[in-house]
Amino acid sequence: MERTWYEHQAEKMVESDTCIILQDFPVHTDRVLEHNKPDKTVVDKVKKTCPTIDVARPFGSRIATKEGEKDRDDKRLEYKTGRVWKVKRVEKVSVIMETLATVTKSIERYIKQMGTGGL
Repeated sequence: MERTWYEHQAEKMVESDTCIILQDFPVHTDRVLEHNKPDKTVVDKVKKTCPTIDVARPFGSRIATKEGEKDRDDKRLEYKTGRVWKVKRVEKVSVIMETLATVTKSIERYIKQMGTGGL
C-alpha cells in the first residue's frame, strides 16, 4: 500500500560517512536546558561543523519577540552542542515566519546563512 504525503514520518536520525542529520533530537547536556531540541541538526563529520535549524511560527506581532527568545535560548545550546559533537563551529539558523506570510526583518540574513545566496 502506497503511503500518502501526510502520513510520512521522517526518521529521527540519518547517518552517512560524512554527516549525521537529526530531527527533533534532544541535545543531552550536563545542565538542564529548557530548549534542548532544535528542529534540525546537521553534524558535518568532515568539516567539523554543526548547523542547527530552528523553525518558529508565532502569531502576528509576536514575530519580533519570538526572534529575541530564540537568540537568547540558543546561545547556551550552541555551546553545549559543540561540546557534545566535538565540532569546531556550531551555527544556528532560525526560520521565523507567520502563516500569513509575515516574516522577520532578518529573513535575508537567515537565507544567506543557509547558503542559498540570498533573495
